[in-house]
Formats: sequence, C-alpha cells, structure tokens
Amino acid sequence: MVVTDTRNHILAYLEQQGSASVKQLAGQLQMSSQALHRQLNKLVDSGKIKKLGKAPRVQYCLADDKTFQSPAGLSADQKSVIEQKFIQVTPEGKLLEGETAFIYWCQKFKLDASKTAREYVTAVNKYEAFRKDELIEGTEKLARTFKDIYVDRLFYIDFYAIERFGKTRLGTLLLLAKQSQSKRVSKQLTQEIKPCLEKLIRQFDLDGIAFVPPSVPRQIQIMKEIKGAYAGVGKLIDIQRLTGDIVVPQKSLGKLSDRIANVHNGFAIKGGQTVKHLLLVDDALGSGATLNEIAHVIKQKKLCTGKIIALTITGSPKGFEVIQEV
Repeated sequence: MVVTDTRNHILAYLEQQGSASVKQLAGQLQMSSQALHRQLNKLVDSGKIKKLGKAPRVQYCLADDKTFQSPAGLSADQKSVIEQKFIQVTPEGKLLEGETAFIYWCQKFKLDASKTAREYVTAVNKYEAFRKDELIEGTEKLARTFKDIYVDRLFYIDFYAIERFGKTRLGTLLLLAKQSQSKRVSKQLTQEIKPCLEKLIRQFDLDGIAFVPPSVPRQIQIMKEIKGAYAGVGKLIDIQRLTGDIVVPQKSLGKLSDRIANVHNGFAIKGGQTVKHLLLVDDALGSGATLNEIAHVIKQKKLCTGKIIALTITGSPKGFEVIQEV
C-alpha cells in the first residue's frame, strides 16, 4: 500500500467510523503501529485530522472543515499585535495563536474581522500604556489597598484580562496551565515569562528568590514549575503555607478583609539564609494580601536586608480585584 493510498484509507475509515484508535486503524489497514503513527502525524500536521485525548486513550477523527483566511485590509501593525497577543482555546482543547486564533474568534461570534481588528488593537494599546520597560508597575495599587506595606516594588508582566476581549495571552496560558494540568502549557508559560523575570533580577541586583506556595493542591503546580526553571539563580527562601483544619483558598474570598484575615500568620520560613535584595514571585495578583504578608514575615525575621521586589504573571489595572478563576 503506497503512502497516498494509506492516508486516503485512513481518511475514508475515519469518515465512516467518526473516530478510531491506533489499534483499530492498524487492524483495519493491516499495518504496524509504528508505520501508522508516521502517517497519522502527517495528517495531523496537514490539518486533515485531529488527535483527541492523551496516551493511552487517544482517538483520531477528521478535522473540522474550517478555513481561517486572513481578512483584507489589515495593516502591518494590526497583524503584528494580533500575532503577538491573540490566543484562544477551542472547545475541543486546541490552542490557537495569532491570526488563526483571531479569525476563529471572529467567525465564532460572527464579527467583521477588519473592524474587530481595529477595535482589538485600540483596546490593547490602551492597556499597553500602563507598561514601562516591558513590565507593569502595581506598587501604587498596594498603597491604595493596605495601610502597612512590606513590598518595596510590585510588578506584573501582563493584565489578566482586558475589556471586551477577555483574558490576555498570559491570562489564558496561566488559566489553561492550572485547569488543564498540561505540562506543555506550563513549560510554554514559564518560557514566556522568563525574560521579564531575568530583567528584574539584573535591574535590582537581586541575590535571593522566593515563590508563593499554592493553596490549592494540584498535580502540576505553576510556581513549582517556575521554581524548577530558576533553581540556582540566587539564594532560595523557602516559604511554607500554614493552614487550619479547612483550607480556604484566597480566590474563594470576595472581601479584602477576609483575604487579609486568611493569610495573617499563614506563612512560615523553612530554614533561613539572609539575602540583600529578594524577588518574590506569584502567579496572579488579586488583593496583594498574600505577597504583603509574606514580605512582612521575611522582614520580621530579617532575612532580607534590602528591598523585596514582587513579580506576578498577571494583575489588574484597578485596586483590589478578585481573580477567582486562578
């Protein structure tokens, strides 16, 4: 059976059956799993079929007959912003990026792509005005929220969401990494925030690093993934979360006073080594209560003699804002 015939037989069988496993296809086509995988990968790459599930429970089916043609009239600047920023996850779990994601979104909501592109770029530029040297400063946000502030400077890499268009690129990757527990997405997120993290380390001559521990148990923890990528960058201050009999996640609390009470005396330091300037890393900034409390504990124990610089992956442009999803 020649390669072209093999692929046509695969397509014909999937059209007839709806979906099939490698074992079913191998039995039908009388070929080895290894040879079949090569043809299936070619068909997936060409967009003719799609892969569903994870090993060992994988099924293949015909891809949706959708085309994502670039709309006429988009300027080079519009295309550049969309390519860098726009991201979507389909209901089937496929991660689309750039222009493909944008056209998919416009088709889904029956929007004029050219008009929506102009509106999207305008919205992005509005929020990009907050950015300086690749980062968004949120120190003033803490000052408006807390009487006593223990974090010297606070930055985040991106907003979690923007008006009308919803979650940003990093907001989407962060939520997807947590909810899907995808190792691939976690790695992609870690790589995308790497330049900003390294920039802060250089800018403030940071010799120590600490990561906010999670409150919700998950098999894949984002902070642990990031921590693993930056092992050896500086002295590690290991933070431990102290909880009562019932763990109450910060994201479940809608009042600022409840969030402050939730983290008060809620952290301890495992071991202790003094650093001059410390980078404190978290995933999303809601109230800032967790970061402020951890900074308080570190300064009380005199483990940082200089500044504590906090960095979160996402935040909001307003004061206290609940980001419940993550």
